[in-house]
Amino acid sequence: MLKADFLAKRGDFSIEIQLHVNREILVLCGPSGAGKTTILQCLSGLLQPVSGFIELNGRLLFSDIKGINLPPRERNIGYVFQDYALFPHLTVRQNVVYGIKKGSGNSTSLDPMELLSSFGIDLLADRYPGQISGGEKQRTALARALAAQPELLLLDEPLCALDKDIRSALRFELKKIHREWQIPFILVTHDEEDAAVLGDSKMSLSRKRAAAMAAGS
Repeated sequence: MLKADFLAKRGDFSIEIQLHVNREILVLCGPSGAGKTTILQCLSGLLQPVSGFIELNGRLLFSDIKGINLPPRERNIGYVFQDYALFPHLTVRQNVVYGIKKGSGNSTSLDPMELLSSFGIDLLADRYPGQISGGEKQRTALARALAAQPELLLLDEPLCALDKDIRSALRFELKKIHREWQIPFILVTHDEEDAAVLGDSKMSLSRKRAAAMAAGS
């Protein structure tokens, strides 16, 4: 379970967020500049909030009162970036192995080929990111993020670069993955159809709105 109540600022823009998310998919939607990615960066530890707290499964990740601000590597949070951020010099298999090594502190190690097989990309294991399609890159990025066995998965516009048919198929694939992993997902999108298909709950942001709240079931 994720609990968070924090204030974040970037330049002259500020946003106050309250989250209570169980094992569901929370969709953050709204136009560019509304603070969606800022929220993900605060949760992941890439950006420090001004004040408040972030708690994941009873463990404080950030608290200005207690002086806690864990670095990203200690938060056990998976992050799929908008451009997927795959290592171009590593094969698909090596990218996923990197995720397993990143989560090596977990008690159970995952077999990279089993993980690739579950995403339907095991036959691409020895190819490089420049040799695979957008949909295949997305699956690789998801596999790498989940290889670390995270307690929370953050997805920043993971479908925006895909064509309509692939996008539709991967929406349902994401729902299937979520059912299998049973951890909170927070997904950023500006697409209302993505939000309607994927979201168990939804937070809508706007450039003019400085505060938002979402409560999961």
